[in-house]
Amino acid sequence: MPGFIEVAGTSEVAPGHAKMVEVEGKEIALFNVDVSLYAIDDTCTHRGGPLSEGVLEGS
Repeated sequence: MPGFIEVAGTSEVAPGHAKMVEVEGKEIALFNVDVSLYAIDDTCTHRGGPLSEGVLEGS
């Protein structure tokens, strides 16, 4: 299904932090970088762990 699905607002993810959300059965990591939200797959491609539980460094 193409398009946008609202899952959180900027106030729900503190700057420099992440939050995991589930969209259509898929875990997505949201990152707040300089008050902009970015969404990527929550699974690390190297170790398979949850990216949303890691530390955000830089931008």
